[in-house]
Amino acid sequence: MIYFYQQYCAGVTPKIALENAQTWLKDVNNQELGIWLTKLLKYGKSKKVNGDILRSIEDEINKHNERNFNSKPYEESYYWLGFIVHQL
Repeated sequence: MIYFYQQYCAGVTPKIALENAQTWLKDVNNQELGIWLTKLLKYGKSKKVNGDILRSIEDEINKHNERNFNSKPYEESYYWLGFIVHQL
């Protein structure tokens, strides 16, 4: 849901931010995910984020780099369909 939050902080409405995040997660392949996670890791290091979180991101990068680059690991709705936005 980091992608959702990035969209939301950029001024996108919650409904559209969620739709964008779901579409991105469904369509992203391992190579694109590795690139995105690497950028996230660099940002986290620059902000002195907790070491455990940074290690988790590094583990995810390694996991996705070991897989077929063109594979879409989260294309099944199981990974992205369960999120909803409640607005007042």
